[in-house]
Amino acid sequence: MTETEVLFNGRWLRLCRRGRWEFADRTNPGGGVVIVAVTPEDRILFVEQWREALRAKTIEMPAGLVGDAAGDPAESAVEAARRELLEETGYAAGHIEFLMAGPSSSGSGFTSGSGSRPSLRSRQCKYSCGSGGVW
Repeated sequence: MTETEVLFNGRWLRLCRRGRWEFADRTNPGGGVVIVAVTPEDRILFVEQWREALRAKTIEMPAGLVGDAAGDPAESAVEAARRELLEETGYAAGHIEFLMAGPSSSGSGFTSGSGSRPSLRSRQCKYSCGSGGVW
């Protein structure tokens, strides 16, 4: 296997090269969460976010980093989902269910950890479903 070359280390991202392939690694050990927020009317909640890399707003599901809360590096994926949903939408879910873990993107040049295959421990995006709360 070709060795990975680190091109740049930033606070949240590491830029790497392996052979001819260049990619970005997330450096936060907790990974991220994406929330599928379902309202009592069975509608899925989306948020509008400014994304500097695009210099435009995007429409996306509420999401964020696990362990991003000040002073709580041991935050769980479900706790992060609850926090991010409230922060990004103002809504609080009555119930949050962990759905699955997987890579945040399969081919856009992003990985989520060491640049190798994702591990269940820290290099994946956690998908949670929130429902039945204060909408």
